[in-house]
Amino acid sequence: MNAAIGDAVELGESLGYSAARTNKDDRSTWLLADFVDVVVHLFEPNTRAYYDIEMLWGDAPRVEWQRAEDSASAKN
Repeated sequence: MNAAIGDAVELGESLGYSAARTNKDDRSTWLLADFVDVVVHLFEPNTRAYYDIEMLWGDAPRVEWQRAEDSASAKN
């Protein structure tokens, strides 16, 4: 999974964003890349299930969205 954090940082940098900070736990089950405006969390499946961070925002209103390239192809 260490390659995944490198991929996230590389993708961010290719889009003009540099990671302000990256971090991982001792066993590399939770990796984090902080791009200030966006924070990327990468989990091993069991760690993701344990922390269930999606439920931190479980009562927040849902916002529908599409990626720009998906909406462009839907119009064609």
